[in-house]
Amino acid sequence: TQLTLKSTDADGSVGPRLDLKRDSSSPADADTLGQIRFLFNNDADEETEYTTIYNRSVDVSNGSEDSEMHFRTITAGTLDTTMLLRSGKVGIGNTNPVDLLHVGAGADSPAVDSVAIFTHTGTTNVAIRDASQDVELLNYAYSGGGLIGTVTNHTLGIRTNNTNRLTILSGGSVG
Repeated sequence: TQLTLKSTDADGSVGPRLDLKRDSSSPADADTLGQIRFLFNNDADEETEYTTIYNRSVDVSNGSEDSEMHFRTITAGTLDTTMLLRSGKVGIGNTNPVDLLHVGAGADSPAVDSVAIFTHTGTTNVAIRDASQDVELLNYAYSGGGLIGTVTNHTLGIRTNNTNRLTILSGGSVG
């Protein structure tokens, strides 16, 4: 069975549209509004839900409505939310994002307004890489503190007011 939505409208700003409408006489916070499920038989011929996308209300109060969209995928036989869009925030590996982009399971907010990146336990690394020039910067947080530096054989600069103030050469000299 196949479903096709086809628009023959000549207007370029309107295309095929699918509306999933929940028309409840008693709308409430945490209502599931709609879902799309991807099912497939596993090798034991059991129907298995491999992926689900669903939307849920967070706040149904008039004028302050909020929602969340869950993207669930299966890993080792367990279906779980791997990405969440909630009230303008994105959580990857987190169902309660505390910042615009929250990666990992931590729950505390960063000290500055930024991207929150957490690990389940242990060391957290953020690598920023320019693959075309083979340059990699590493931000590293661990139980003993934090480090920032280059992983590749390149200098590290520190700047303020968009001006280089300190340069550490790849050999360790300060220039």
